[in-house]
Amino acid sequence: MPWVLVTSSLIAATLWWVAARRVRRRQVVDGAPRRHIGELEPGRFRVTGKIVGMATSASPLDGYPCVYLEHADYSPVGAAVLLKETDRYLRAHPFYLQDATGMLLVDPEDAAVDAVTLYEDGGLTAERRLRNGEEVEVVARVAQVTVEAEGGPYRAGALAWATVPDDVSPTLISYRTDPSMVVPADEVAVLLRGAGLFLVAVSGILSALVLL
Repeated sequence: MPWVLVTSSLIAATLWWVAARRVRRRQVVDGAPRRHIGELEPGRFRVTGKIVGMATSASPLDGYPCVYLEHADYSPVGAAVLLKETDRYLRAHPFYLQDATGMLLVDPEDAAVDAVTLYEDGGLTAERRLRNGEEVEVVARVAQVTVEAEGGPYRAGALAWATVPDDVSPTLISYRTDPSMVVPADEVAVLLRGAGLFLVAVSGILSALVLL
């Protein structure tokens, strides 16, 4: 049937767009050379280390302190086939990325964050987060900036390496610290869930057209 062909084409195009977007993102990431923090110079580099938070937000799911926390709540619509977002908020705190050679100041506010997605309450609560103490990889343009020293207004600031705005690509933060890491099941579930909702919506439209 023509409608079946149109539906299949739409699904294929959607999945292709998702795959192509991931490939383009990985190409940008792979273009940045890897460096230890102590070896940094002005430019765009890839560094790996542990998160040392200066301020954190507690996860509503388990109370874990997070430097990046994106939380969303959903409610079922109709016969609970579709979900409607009822609440969403984002908390992002600057943190230090630390390796054996030094520390890098990172601001996740406008970064592209690749984090594990957690689901609770049968999928009615979703959360993406970067936890304090977690090992992550950061790809960003870096430069030396003046950071105010602790201990009062009369103490001089110190120079520190920090991520800075980049016109080419935003700061990328990912829990995948090795290229060989397998894509976890949570991302596959998200992709399938999106494709499933798409199929349900298309099926509903087709059923309505058949009844006309």
